Amino acid sequence: MPGTSEEFNSGERESVGQVNVTFEGLNNISPILLKSYKYVFQGEHDLNNIIRKANSVQEELSSLDAFSSVSHNVSPNTNNPLDIDIVFKLRESKKRYTLGSTINKQGKIGFEASAFFPNLLGTLSTSKFSVETFGSNSRELNISHFTPRIFSSNINMVYSLSKSTVDYSKSSAYTESSFGGLVRFSDPNNRHNFTIESRIREFPRSLHEQIGEGPQEYGVTTSSKLFDHQSIQTLKNSLCYSWNQIKSNNYNEKEENLSRTETKRFEIVPFKIHSKKTIQQLSFELAGFNGDVSFIKTQGFYTWSSKFSRIRGCTNFFKNPSIDFSLGFGALLPNLINRSIFKASMHDKFFLGGNCGAHYCLPGFAPRSVGTCKHIIGVQGKGKNPTIGENRGSVCLGGDAFVSSELKISHPLDLSGMGTDVKPNLQAFISSAVVLDKNDYNKKKQLLGKFIQNIRAATGFGFSVPLGPADLSLLFSAPIKHLHTDMLEGFQLGMRMTYTPL
Repeated sequence: MPGTSEEFNSGERESVGQVNVTFEGLNNISPILLKSYKYVFQGEHDLNNIIRKANSVQEELSSLDAFSSVSHNVSPNTNNPLDIDIVFKLRESKKRYTLGSTINKQGKIGFEASAFFPNLLGTLSTSKFSVETFGSNSRELNISHFTPRIFSSNINMVYSLSKSTVDYSKSSAYTESSFGGLVRFSDPNNRHNFTIESRIREFPRSLHEQIGEGPQEYGVTTSSKLFDHQSIQTLKNSLCYSWNQIKSNNYNEKEENLSRTETKRFEIVPFKIHSKKTIQQLSFELAGFNGDVSFIKTQGFYTWSSKFSRIRGCTNFFKNPSIDFSLGFGALLPNLINRSIFKASMHDKFFLGGNCGAHYCLPGFAPRSVGTCKHIIGVQGKGKNPTIGENRGSVCLGGDAFVSSELKISHPLDLSGMGTDVKPNLQAFISSAVVLDKNDYNKKKQLLGKFIQNIRAATGFGFSVPLGPADLSLLFSAPIKHLHTDMLEGFQLGMRMTYTPL
């Protein structure tokens, strides 16, 4: 059992007496701050549960920036063999500075310079200062402060203040700038998250001239007139709850205790399920509270992944296939507090497309290019805006609702004979999505027709290489159904995130 240095005899009884928990190696951090980790073992008398919880506590302590090294030892008490002693050996972290690469939620690879200041004032809190750049026009400056288990509870808290600039000129013909802060509360497993956020987002006024619409049509209130004339700014104040759950099953371990009849339910002739993993995510965001936007934004994602092994007629090629299926949805709805006010900025809409990121991917289509589009028109006395992407006659404005799905079949390629440990996957996929504008689903009689009209679909094949939190994916795609405003990409190289919490 990992983390235990004492071996318990198989004949030893599993019920134990008192559990004594101690922490060694603390210099600046007060032991009182670790009391909540002792409470985990209160009233526990089952040896297997004690060992399991000790491993869990070690994993949680290791995830904190407060400690650079964590190990533990479970052993019988020397004075009373019925009692159990658990000793956690800790090494406190020191402030450090790092330079290296990073991957954002959009799957973009960039450069990060950061500074960590752990164990502030003898606590478990850690402050972080970071600067990230993704290309020449995308960057983010972030200051955050993390406090685990506030008031000895099971709640972690993060304060964050950030300023970012993201270049979307290739698809949506603008660069998004924002400044704001948030406070997030979460459980130790990040399954439940509650976020309070206030943020100012900038929208180029010149783009309104290019697409021929005024700011009121984007739900921007008159308070925006208080800002400068070069950009339109919207203030978003919101509350958000998100739920993330990951479940994994390994059926090879279960088969040892199951009869042949029982294991048949894990088989798909001529294959049997080797392992299964599901990811379920759901979020609700309520915006308003004297801000310039007012709406409810909800979205959910489900991913089912299974690995198979061939049970007969085994060949060297199609021996261990995998199937991945993902489904997602999202919608912008009127605020329940004041249903008469429904205002959303372009920043709040849904943009699908591309082979990068996690939740809004749609292979075969360019990033953020699927959705309601507006034809670019000239401005009186002015030439074309240089920020507009080349060879693009329309600007994607995003959608107010979407449904997406993707089915992928892959198989690992064995390259061990070439002297490498890299295990790429050969894959084939089919993906589809529907993106609607609020004007589409306001007309209920035409909703079905609009739904069918806005279906996009593509299929193709490619290769992927696992690289930690993401897969480097190279895809060749062909459209099955698309609209004339869509930007198609037959060749896509990108980073697909294996998991990103909402």
